Amino acid sequence: MKKYLQPNGRFALINGRVILPDELVTGKAVVIETNKIAGIIDAGTLSDDLLVIDVGGRYISPGLIDIHTHGAVGHSFNEHSNEAWTAITRKNVSRGVTSLLATITTAPISNMVDCLRFGQNWMASQHDGTQVIGIHVEGPYFSYGHRGAQDPAHLRTPDDGTIDRLLDYHGVIRMMSFAPEL
Repeated sequence: MKKYLQPNGRFALINGRVILPDELVTGKAVVIETNKIAGIIDAGTLSDDLLVIDVGGRYISPGLIDIHTHGAVGHSFNEHSNEAWTAITRKNVSRGVTSLLATITTAPISNMVDCLRFGQNWMASQHDGTQVIGIHVEGPYFSYGHRGAQDPAHLRTPDDGTIDRLLDYHGVIRMMSFAPEL
């Protein structure tokens, strides 16, 4: 299993191409403290007590944030299991995604509620891999004609009483996709 640096680690990345908002720079060190960029300084000014990682000319950028991902490596966030969520978040972090919204798709309301409950518990504990910063609920309130890839068997209207079951988890829902005309 791949080892990750501890969250309280302090280190510097050197010998990379640092992506800044308006330019690409070399010869700089990116100093990381507690998994956050603490500064970008001249590589020659690093203190001797700092762990230094040579990235061999690779790009260095802030972590990516994905606000719409259903899953990875044969799993989806509609599977409310440690195996599925661990596989998804580990694959995402290997691709540079440091934070994401776990997107659950239109399904039976009981499955969607189970996913929200699982996600709430998942987010309350520490895990390797990409950090899940919330849940994107995709549906089930879509019109049949504009449902996209949503399973039509599970489409609903928000006035059927099911919205309250989903909104019981409002603390973890960060985004919700639905048909505004409904």
